[in-house]
Amino acid sequence: TKTGSNFIIAQIKALSIANREKRGIKMRNTNRTVADEPVLNRILETMKEKGVNQQDVAQYLGLGNGAFTKWKYDNGKSYMKHLNRIAEYLGVSRTYLLKGINEVVKDEKLSEKEKRLVEVFRELKISEQDMFLRQIIGYRMTSEQ
Repeated sequence: TKTGSNFIIAQIKALSIANREKRGIKMRNTNRTVADEPVLNRILETMKEKGVNQQDVAQYLGLGNGAFTKWKYDNGKSYMKHLNRIAEYLGVSRTYLLKGINEVVKDEKLSEKEKRLVEVFRELKISEQDMFLRQIIGYRMTSEQ
């Protein structure tokens, strides 16, 4: 029967695991859970909001496609050394990724309108930022002629 064969398969797997452990062979953890890291969660949430995938960010950082998988399931915080570049790519501040605090632009030379423009721009998806810039630059180029 199907349930009988499932039981036998489960028993074989259990014996195999016990045998490997007895011989000191480490097995890959198949019951991995995502690390509860607020900074990593903010990175992933920001990526989702901006329509960016893990492969794009890894490529930008010069890392392999498995970088995010390692970060999500490893208890280390090796992603922290890339935090400045991740923030730059996502168009957010490092402080936002670290603490969840959306910093107001601190350049005193900017007017309130300019500061608001930067804040709104940072909230856009990467593709929307690119489109926005093309429209502004295209508009400026045609109006200067």
